[in-house]
Amino acid sequence: MTHLLVGLYQCVAVPFMWFATTMGQFVHPKMRLRAKGISATQRALRKRVTPGESWAWFHAASYGEFEQIRSVIRELKQRRQSIKVCVSFTSPSGYEKLHTSDDADLYVYIPTDTPRAAKRFLNTLRPTIAVFSRYDVWYNHLRVLKHLRTHIVLVSATLPDSLQSSTIARLWKQLCLSYVSHIFAAGESEQQKFNALHLATPTEISKDPRIDRILSIVDHARRESMYTQLFANEEYFRHTIVVGSSWPAEESIVQQCLDTHGFDNIRWILVPHEPTTEHVAELLRQFPSAQTLSEIELQEDDNSGPRVVIVDSVGKLLWLYSCASAVFVGGGFGKGVHSVLEPAGYGVPLCSGPAIERARDAIQLQDRAGLRVIHNADDLSNWIRECVQNETERARVGNIALCYLEENAGATDQVVDYLEHQLRLKDTTLRTSSVTSKIA
Repeated sequence: MTHLLVGLYQCVAVPFMWFATTMGQFVHPKMRLRAKGISATQRALRKRVTPGESWAWFHAASYGEFEQIRSVIRELKQRRQSIKVCVSFTSPSGYEKLHTSDDADLYVYIPTDTPRAAKRFLNTLRPTIAVFSRYDVWYNHLRVLKHLRTHIVLVSATLPDSLQSSTIARLWKQLCLSYVSHIFAAGESEQQKFNALHLATPTEISKDPRIDRILSIVDHARRESMYTQLFANEEYFRHTIVVGSSWPAEESIVQQCLDTHGFDNIRWILVPHEPTTEHVAELLRQFPSAQTLSEIELQEDDNSGPRVVIVDSVGKLLWLYSCASAVFVGGGFGKGVHSVLEPAGYGVPLCSGPAIERARDAIQLQDRAGLRVIHNADDLSNWIRECVQNETERARVGNIALCYLEENAGATDQVVDYLEHQLRLKDTTLRTSSVTSKIA
């Protein structure tokens, strides 16, 4: 059965992926970006890597998966400054956002998983260790890594629930994971899924490395955020609610809430998931008295400011959470709620729409009463009265959210301790080999 699966993958799936990537660039902007990016970054790789260097390869499908390993990369580089780090992405949304970041020494697109492309890429890089985030592992790359005797680690590892209903998918996943040296499962439920595959690969439960980074950012933002001072005037507004990564559904509920229930002493900061010029203009029509954040930042006089602030640029959300009394997390009325971990780190009450079934942290926080699921403007109003305007309840619920993060911190050290141990073993093996060859 294994030979059949490999034959189907190499003779059907791989040619299809190559064809889709090659032809897709002519019709789809993201695929065009990826196709050009693969060529450019592989050229950069060949120029950047020199013999004798020690490289660690980290791979993430996209931006969200990179966040799962970002703190691991930083801690590893801090502990072992001699090692070089290459980060690869499958999706343009990860590479285009991060390729100028100083977290790694080199950023590339992972090549399409053909045997030839995988060999060319990895024989150039020759990483000592390879770390994959969550689930995005590729068969031909894994085979080459094993041939190079690279130690392969899967971090914040997850498996889809649908795996149990498909024998072929389950067998293929077993085959791919058989090349992995160690798995850090993202929680007890994920470890049970890996155990059900009966892998020989050692698996252990790990918490979320993102949490360590979030707590560090929160501490920094509390001390350094300009928005804490900008929105500190409580003479006019007793509380500030940040609507993070909002979509039209959340924005409509906020409008209905303001029209129906007032809450004149609450400031609202709307942070659209996609703050395009068109969407910001639409929000200014929807909230006539609102101002954009860029307008407020240019004002020199210290006044009460608008009741509704519309954030018209990206990269501000984590800092804006520092001045929130509570947070309405976006995405819960669409495909799925966005990350609840960042606002939870500020120790404030959270609410979101009902689409939380794919967000483990949101489910956990709801179970603990740190997150409330709402369905309409009336639910939002009730949450404001009960959890925001009530000071005692606001502190209690916010503390639940913060405690959840603090209890789940520490994954970065767990993973990096393991990686350092493997690197020391590699160093010892190389020294022993060198001595043996000299004696011979």
